[in-house]
Amino acid sequence: MSAPIADYMTPNSGTMYGYAGGGVIMQNRREFLKIEDSLTCDEAVYLMYAINPASRLTAIEYYYYHKDLFLDREKIEEWIDINFAEIPKVKTMWGCSEVILGHFTNDAKPHKTAKNLGVAGG
Repeated sequence: MSAPIADYMTPNSGTMYGYAGGGVIMQNRREFLKIEDSLTCDEAVYLMYAINPASRLTAIEYYYYHKDLFLDREKIEEWIDINFAEIPKVKTMWGCSEVILGHFTNDAKPHKTAKNLGVAGG
């Protein structure tokens, strides 16, 4: 594993999930954008086990945007469901204010919820 990926898994990369707030790209998203183009499917799955919940959720979001590239989708989906149970709430931004997204369900996973709030890219 590369040093940038290892660092992205820690709270050093920022613990707030989302894309931008207050007109500024969030620290965790900035760090993810640095590794995104070279990220393999195995590394993305590995990031889903990060100690940093924002990094986990961003890796899950990456999976949803690139789902057709992943082979073991059933196993990944099971792990994602476990993550939503373990991380029921996460900090993000709404405009210039910090907000908490919570109680993720299969119909309100991070990529969908964040896009609805206008904080996710894509």
